[in-house]
Amino acid sequence: MLKAIYSVKTSEPAVALAFNVAWGEEWVPAILEILAESGVRTTFFITGTWAVKFPQMVQAMVASGHEIANHGYDHPHPEQLTEKELVTLIEKNETLLRELTGVRTRLFAPPYGEVNQRIASVAGRLGYATIMWTVDTIDWQRPDPAVIVERAERRLAGGNIILVHPTEPTAAALPTILKRLAEKGYKVVTVSRLLELGPPVHTR
Repeated sequence: MLKAIYSVKTSEPAVALAFNVAWGEEWVPAILEILAESGVRTTFFITGTWAVKFPQMVQAMVASGHEIANHGYDHPHPEQLTEKELVTLIEKNETLLRELTGVRTRLFAPPYGEVNQRIASVAGRLGYATIMWTVDTIDWQRPDPAVIVERAERRLAGGNIILVHPTEPTAAALPTILKRLAEKGYKVVTVSRLLELGPPVHTR
């Protein structure tokens, strides 16, 4: 049975930052620069509608060594879609991202974090692992950067997937997050790399 993945069971001190990218581009260049300065590679889950508007940024992510992944072509509520519509949501974006980058994506983060067995099964039949998160920074609400840092460190453990978005306070918080993780002995890796370190965990 195909199920969504919330974390990985591993003894390795590794975590993944998962950026869901569906709106806003202003802070993506700053985020890419911060990641480059820290030598960190992350996973960007991108919607097709965003990629159409900002193709050069998608290509910059790949050129910088980051992993791109599928966040659906647009951003509907997946639980309200038919199976055929779910297939289109994923495949239309896959076609676009491959045309832009030459990369075949293998991970799917459902919009709004809406997931059930049907959604995970459809994604699985298309060759995708459905990725959720262990810790949500809720940075899309644009809290103070210190709040984002505190949330990112909450229940910190190897195998965590930390959900973030490309917002101004996230960009402000990111250097501190990366510094704190490094000080505690944690390495930030892509989601795909994290999945190689142990079996997936299907509950939060």
